[in-house]
Amino acid sequence: MLRHKIKKLPFSIKIVAAVIFSTFLASTANSQTVIEKALVKAGFENVREISKQGEELFYLEGTAFVTKERALKAVRDIFQIHSKDFNNDKIEIVFLERGIPAYKYYSPKQNITGDGQIKWNLDPFITDKRNVLSNIDGKRSQFYNESKWKADLKFYPQFRFKNSRLDRMYVLQLNLNPTLELSMWRGALLTAQIILPVYDEYSNEESRVRPGFFTFSQQLRIPGNIHLLATVGNFNMFRTGADLKIFKPISKSVGIYGQIGVTGWSLPLFDKWLFYDFGQISWRFGTNYSLPSKNILFNLNLTQYLENDIAVRGEIIRYFKNAAIGFYVQSLQFEDYLINGGFFFSISLPPYKHNRNKRVRVTTADHFSIEYIARPYPQRGRMYFTSPDESSSFNFFNRILINN
Repeated sequence: MLRHKIKKLPFSIKIVAAVIFSTFLASTANSQTVIEKALVKAGFENVREISKQGEELFYLEGTAFVTKERALKAVRDIFQIHSKDFNNDKIEIVFLERGIPAYKYYSPKQNITGDGQIKWNLDPFITDKRNVLSNIDGKRSQFYNESKWKADLKFYPQFRFKNSRLDRMYVLQLNLNPTLELSMWRGALLTAQIILPVYDEYSNEESRVRPGFFTFSQQLRIPGNIHLLATVGNFNMFRTGADLKIFKPISKSVGIYGQIGVTGWSLPLFDKWLFYDFGQISWRFGTNYSLPSKNILFNLNLTQYLENDIAVRGEIIRYFKNAAIGFYVQSLQFEDYLINGGFFFSISLPPYKHNRNKRVRVTTADHFSIEYIARPYPQRGRMYFTSPDESSSFNFFNRILINN
């Protein structure tokens, strides 16, 4: 009688087979849902759907869209198409900024208007349990189409003008500033910018190719629906140092905020770095009120500016689909002049959607912004920005309230 010897597989082969099988099971168990696939295809990042305890919870981030309004419209369209694919009656969408929960939209599945559209409600208050994905999913879960360790190369146009000479109406400056923005871990962003002068009448130093914004910033959300943004590095207005911003929504339309920074005068060049007078403290406290039906935002703050002058500033801003325009009045501590004022506007730059096909996305800036000051002074009544996408129209203090 013949005997067939059964050869045992080597231990290493068993390990490899087990790993492959486990990976297959994990990928099968965590395969994307229909709605997750639709959101990723539309350009959303940090996407995740969780069905639990009678509710359908979605996380997503609309970095591909130049305005929050466009991102909201894309989400509504997707959810309207897939309204029959929900497993639970309660639907909640948590919008993220740098992977941090910022605000949410919610709707009961049956909350449908007469024309068949899902009716959504805004809520800037997010429970602390929603702050970490594992709190909901029960395990360390990952987002689909994560933005972590992905970069954007954006080209920011910059136009400045001032009335400082008797022989001409205005002195002009036009720059094109390529900027690399690297998303690191949750809430962390590294920004490196080079200023390329196209036309300059300001100064010899500003006519040179030189570094612009060079910052590291960390965004956080702490219990109590308090949003924090800490930034260190080189800012605009020839300032370098450290800055902390804080914002808290009080209701769907009202928010309060604060800011404090310590900086010094700075002009970085590639062959030298001009720097002095570090220790200048600037601060700001204010409140804003949104009128969503009219897309209008009112803003009021008390600020200590770069010349240690303290002033009150009031703003009214009207937001449109591809633009924003605002007017402001500001107290002024200077000789016989007690009031200053002006206007500012921002225009969305095409393309209005920035799809990411590779790890580095190359595109234009989201907005082009200009501010006109009736009585311009070098530092009196002036405050720095900590990132190239910050302006009076769009900033950390009003992003949650506008275009809702």
